[in-house]
Amino acid sequence: MDETSVTVELNRLRAVANRVERSANALSRFRLPELRQVDLPGSALTQLPALIADYFDDVIDQMTDWAQKARMTAAAFERAEQENAARLDES
Repeated sequence: MDETSVTVELNRLRAVANRVERSANALSRFRLPELRQVDLPGSALTQLPALIADYFDDVIDQMTDWAQKARMTAAAFERAEQENAARLDES
């Protein structure tokens, strides 16, 4: 059985997480104006902004969540490396 090793560049992972979070924050500043049903009686378009806004909010939440999880992953890899190095020093 072949062993597969994984190399993770923690600084690059953190940098990407920061970029994704900044993008999510920038996107959160864009909001669609509400269309009032009284302005467009009988139009299905009045529901469209709410549908898009919900999707948009979901995308922003997922981007922010990914950035947080990427940082947590980087920290976990760093801790594991430090613990392994300490164990090797002890032996």
